[in-house]
Amino acid sequence: MTSWGTAPAVLDQFTLAGGASLKLYRGKPGWAASDTYAWAEVVLPAKPGVKAWLFDMVDNGMSVEPALIEHPAAFRTVSGITAMFDKGDFVRACIDDGVQQGCTGGYGVATTSNSRVIALVPPCGDHCREVDPDIITAWSTGPVRDPAKKVQLASGAWVQIVTGQGAYGMYPYGSYPYRYTWAETGLPTPGSRMWLEQYRGMGRWGNVWGPFGGDGGRRTGSGRTSAFATAAEVRACVTDGTETHCTSEDGTAGVVPTQAPCVEVPCEGVDPSTVGAWLEGHEPDQVAVVSAYQGGKVTVYAGRPAWDPEHEYRWAEAELPPNSTKARAWLEYQDQSGTEERNTFTPLGHPAASRVTTGHTGMFVQNGDSRRRIRACFDDGKQWGCEGGFRPSYLQGPDGPCAEPCTGLDPATITTWLHDPTEGQRVTLSGGASVALKTGDPRWSRTGVYAWADGTVPAAAGARIWIEDKGADGVYRTIAERTTSGATGMAGVPSPAVRACVTDGTKTVCTAPGV
Repeated sequence: MTSWGTAPAVLDQFTLAGGASLKLYRGKPGWAASDTYAWAEVVLPAKPGVKAWLFDMVDNGMSVEPALIEHPAAFRTVSGITAMFDKGDFVRACIDDGVQQGCTGGYGVATTSNSRVIALVPPCGDHCREVDPDIITAWSTGPVRDPAKKVQLASGAWVQIVTGQGAYGMYPYGSYPYRYTWAETGLPTPGSRMWLEQYRGMGRWGNVWGPFGGDGGRRTGSGRTSAFATAAEVRACVTDGTETHCTSEDGTAGVVPTQAPCVEVPCEGVDPSTVGAWLEGHEPDQVAVVSAYQGGKVTVYAGRPAWDPEHEYRWAEAELPPNSTKARAWLEYQDQSGTEERNTFTPLGHPAASRVTTGHTGMFVQNGDSRRRIRACFDDGKQWGCEGGFRPSYLQGPDGPCAEPCTGLDPATITTWLHDPTEGQRVTLSGGASVALKTGDPRWSRTGVYAWADGTVPAAAGARIWIEDKGADGVYRTIAERTTSGATGMAGVPSPAVRACVTDGTKTVCTAPGV
């Protein structure tokens, strides 16, 4: 550069203990006098792993956040000068010599040693949010074991919150070292365990806490949890199977937590009347009502208990006809976790998920990791009804001929349809044999669409028509077939991959997948 509107000036400079150095410049070229450019000059040792880089401070409207300048010339692994970038008032620069990491301070004005960050390179690479505390060998503060954050049970089981700030920089933004929190514990008796909890806020019944740290935040034997880089308020809880307490901030003997009724949340089948505290804003709320043909109804509720604020639970309150020996209410689920979602609901295989008398079911997770959807159904002996789920908001119909799905049922026996049968693609062999994929919703169906194959075949050895569906393992399997012209039995749980096929004994053809 030969002409400058504003001559280059050093905004910040420093040298690491190993000799690596950095100078951050700012200036306005003569050909762009209205724009401020920034760049860095670095001296790096000749060894693997050293680096220098620039990053920008971006105002997103709510706060100013760092962002790497994604350009090859903004990085260096050998001594030299980076390219110039026209974000001069907001650019910062860092160097890393494999032992120390240093980053320039603030932006917009000349900085001082008080505003830059020079720290040790972290032992866990670029991701140090959860680490074994043993690998952190250098601390700027701590570790601190505050006696007020320790609780011990009569059985001898105990837990202690520990905090500390590592003496490490955090690539790539030169942030100040993380403040870590973890727990140490002694669990001398069988059945003892400890876990970490994070403060969730104030609920209607008091403070609400929830599980924190996953597997790294709990133990069933003496030792320590993972160390977590978090600014959240964290406490540790310990139980010996008889007594349970959590650490507190004020040095008292500990607080009794709002305990989940199971070891690992979510807790399935819990009686909703036993839940004493709910997450504020997520108290039990009526979400659906299903009315019974001969009287009675099923009311569906949703809520988040304080002991598991991460999950929404659903349950049903059933009012069933008192004189019916066949009346029942139950919960079903639809699992959306697969890539090929099946158009069916499956009854929950849990004793608390069904009723044959008036009363409420247990609680079951609506939005767990499996992306499960829950709906409630009833059958009064003559009619059934279900909350809609992904179909219309309410479904009802007469009882069917079997416990659904009725796989293999002859479609000719269906006298009433919710949606009349439709014919999809028809494929034909050169000799005239053909097959079509047909679908329809029997009036009594709770699971939705049924599919079958309908075609013509010659009276020849090996000739047949069949319908097949693809399993979770990706393999197609025959559901129903016939060796003469006509319709096969119906597939009661068709996936989007279901198809109809025909062979004349020599050649074979199948329809395109789809219902």
